[in-house]
Amino acid sequence: MHSVHQIVRRSFQSLAELVWPSRCAACEALGEEPFCRACAGALLECPPGCPVCGQPQDEALLPALIPRRCARCSEEPPLVHTARAPYVYWGPLADAIAAFKYRGHEHLARPLSSLLVATQAPRVDALVPIPLHSARLRSRGFDQALLLARHASDRLRVPMLEALERVRATRPQVGLSRNDRRANVRGAFTVREKVEGRAVCLIDDVYTTGATAEAAALSLLNAGARRVELRTLARA
Repeated sequence: MHSVHQIVRRSFQSLAELVWPSRCAACEALGEEPFCRACAGALLECPPGCPVCGQPQDEALLPALIPRRCARCSEEPPLVHTARAPYVYWGPLADAIAAFKYRGHEHLARPLSSLLVATQAPRVDALVPIPLHSARLRSRGFDQALLLARHASDRLRVPMLEALERVRATRPQVGLSRNDRRANVRGAFTVREKVEGRAVCLIDDVYTTGATAEAAALSLLNAGARRVELRTLARA
């Protein structure tokens, strides 16, 4: 028997489909989502790479046959157990993410969330969106990671848990070095839901250096989380 919450959500989804008919997330061609055939053909799949962070490796190393940790993960094992993204942040996907985040096309959360299930499924108890700070949320009007996680939760049939709060406003990470990114987000998150003993998967839009995910993972692990994974739409 469906709960009232599920019925209301599906009603709103049906209404949204009338208001925003299926379109390509990149070129807005009618009738196809998340991408039309031409844009889908231009997506770049992430090549095989590090079994931990997913960093693409030299094809000569045959990473698909003999997965090896990248030098960074070997020297300094990350807090995130596994990080996966299906595509490279480029072309139509980069255009779609920019429209979603910066041009207010929040309806793209539903079709884009399908990309989160196009890679290795997380083996976790809950999905946890990496949240915006309240000031950024007021400016943007919505939290893109929260919307992606909500739709991914329905697709993966894994509960979503708003376990994190960003308690310190940070500079935009774009253009910062890896070390500057780590310093920028250090201490930015606190845990507001019980995660003790749980395996959780962080959800975000783009993986760049992993600094934000590492800061979020540190807070979750310090709160007792058993394991932290990461899934994003794309890898920069």
